[in-house]
Amino acid sequence: MHSRKPFYIFVALLFIVGIAASVYRGIEHKVPFVPGEQVQSWSVDAKVSFSGRGKPAEVSFSLPQDPAFDVLVENASSPGYGLNITDSTENRRAVWSIREATGPQALYYRVTLVPTGKLDIVEELEPAPPEAYIWPVTEKLAAEQIIDDVWGRSATNLSFAQQLMGLINDTNQSQNMSLLLATNSATKLFLQMLHSKGVPAKPVSGLLLEDQRRRQQLSDYVHVYNQGKWELFDVNNNKQGRGQNLILWEFGDNSVLDVIGASNSQVNFSMLQETRSALATSIDMLSNTGTLDFSLYQLPLEEQSTFKGILLIPIGVLVVVFLRVIVGIKTSGTFMP
Repeated sequence: MHSRKPFYIFVALLFIVGIAASVYRGIEHKVPFVPGEQVQSWSVDAKVSFSGRGKPAEVSFSLPQDPAFDVLVENASSPGYGLNITDSTENRRAVWSIREATGPQALYYRVTLVPTGKLDIVEELEPAPPEAYIWPVTEKLAAEQIIDDVWGRSATNLSFAQQLMGLINDTNQSQNMSLLLATNSATKLFLQMLHSKGVPAKPVSGLLLEDQRRRQQLSDYVHVYNQGKWELFDVNNNKQGRGQNLILWEFGDNSVLDVIGASNSQVNFSMLQETRSALATSIDMLSNTGTLDFSLYQLPLEEQSTFKGILLIPIGVLVVVFLRVIVGIKTSGTFMP
């Protein structure tokens, strides 16, 4: 009699592979395990407005690239304008261009974002130290006194940044701090002080997502590198860390909006929170990333229905075998002994 051990091992391997594939798609691509599951998404509209001067104009606008949000759908409305989107790994931008722009102009960009929950930004390799900020003569002595005092009372980049932010927002400020804040914004001063000690830090523009809000502006934040991770500081509000509804729109020193050949440029944001099917959202995301090539949902709808019926056959077989072996009901046909 032949051993059935290889057969059992093969069945076990198939079972493990199937479970592993389901778990992987559930964790990595957010494919739901139960029907009817819902997810929250955000629709964000950006309106770029400016005044044309009757000559060629070019508008460059930064696009979101935050690991905490996946871009589900994005499109732009720009009648009469040429549009080019650069998909750089570090700096995605939309560039509109036209031969002649006269009078008030408006360009629109819309994006649907799905939260991923990946709020931490990790970087294993430590960034190169920034160039030391050169203080004006009138501010140099006051800045050096504050920086040296705080540096001596800190142990890491994080503690140094925390104490600096506390001093900037202290209600009982010293004369030196008042002098520095008279000519610098709180965020700019915070960044300059960090660079003075070679602490890796960079400005960040972020948008706080609130349902049904209009004409919102980007806020200034600072990323401070500490032990393999970028820590976010909201100096204006004396807060550290980021919430679930904050999207980081632009990283580094790049400007959010550049306009050539026009004036009075500005950008406003409107946003709306929506509820979507988790399955439809995951399918759209997989289609965007090109990882849906061997999925059932890549087939036409007619074939999808056929294959869904075929996939029910193993369940039917299992039910019949249970009734035959455990319950004792007699069966015939394919499942007859």
